[in-house]
Amino acid sequence: MLFKKHVKQTLIIANSQKLPACIPLVIYYILLPILNYMEYQKYGMGYELYNNIVTFAQIFIPLFSTWNGMINIKDYIEGDGREVLYINNKNPDLWVFLISAAINVICLLPLFAVYSILFKNMMLECIRLILFIIFFCSVAMSAVVLTNSLALTFSILFLYTIFSIFGNHINSLFLYYNTDIANVRIILYNNIPLMLIGVLFLCMVMAIRKSKRKYM
Repeated sequence: MLFKKHVKQTLIIANSQKLPACIPLVIYYILLPILNYMEYQKYGMGYELYNNIVTFAQIFIPLFSTWNGMINIKDYIEGDGREVLYINNKNPDLWVFLISAAINVICLLPLFAVYSILFKNMMLECIRLILFIIFFCSVAMSAVVLTNSLALTFSILFLYTIFSIFGNHINSLFLYYNTDIANVRIILYNNIPLMLIGVLFLCMVMAIRKSKRKYM
């Protein structure tokens, strides 16, 4: 019952956001296909198109997968009288954020279903991207809790994205961006560990917040 309540609450909040809530969908289903089509027009069906899909998906999707979650919890973080929202629920912002992220992943599946028709390996790319999304959402929620600022949190994620793109030659586990063709080995030894780092960091931050509230 509690989960259903949070889902309903999240959908109500998302519906009230209207135009801002559509930004990720515009990126996924308008911007990315346009960029992919331009590459197709230039090189046709082949590795160049595959690399174009993976490159722009990794640039835009992980970052904007956090967008709706953050605007949906704005009242919990920056709203006047926000303390009242926590009276009967210890982590309503976390629930709303995670459900928003899950809805975002569901919205991505049709796009990658189409990509999978073009390239068989796109299912692995989709799995890798979902792991990136989990990492980004974990870091985003952690940053929101630590900074109490949505603008600062999105700025941190944006800078991390830029650094990962231009620093991918460093070959670090902590930099997510990697346009090598996805395979089981990369997912097991690079992407899953990165995702787990993000989840563990979020668990630590939420535990700290819980201990602080206990003594307030």
